[in-house]
Amino acid sequence: MLAAHTSTMMRSLATSVRRASTAAAAADKDKYKIVVVGAGAGGLTVANQIYNRFRAAGKALSEGDIAILDAAEYHYYQPGWTLVGAGLLKKTDTRRPLKSLIPQHLAHIPENVKLSHQLPTPSLQPLGELFHTKTLSSPLV
Repeated sequence: MLAAHTSTMMRSLATSVRRASTAAAAADKDKYKIVVVGAGAGGLTVANQIYNRFRAAGKALSEGDIAILDAAEYHYYQPGWTLVGAGLLKKTDTRRPLKSLIPQHLAHIPENVKLSHQLPTPSLQPLGELFHTKTLSSPLV
């Protein structure tokens, strides 16, 4: 049941973001085929898996067709924080510049998104409507 809600929510968010256009300096495009929200370990993995699966199926995407939306300057390796808590590492030892972790075939949009308003799902569970922070006055759906 939770998987179905999560799947529906992710499809809704992906559809909303995919319709977005942006003037991000990091990518000279204003439309993307796929947008992944968040450049943590999960977001980077998903974006690369999508890219690789298209390539393996003989339908390779062009460079920058997949964008990752994340305003963070650094990526923190959170499992390493247990060593920080134990005094064996400094927190700065667990971080890397986010730009250094995003492969060249993925576009990076260094901005945030915000959930706003209520959007019901087929199961009547409320979700949010996705907004791009540079265009908060106009929804992306």
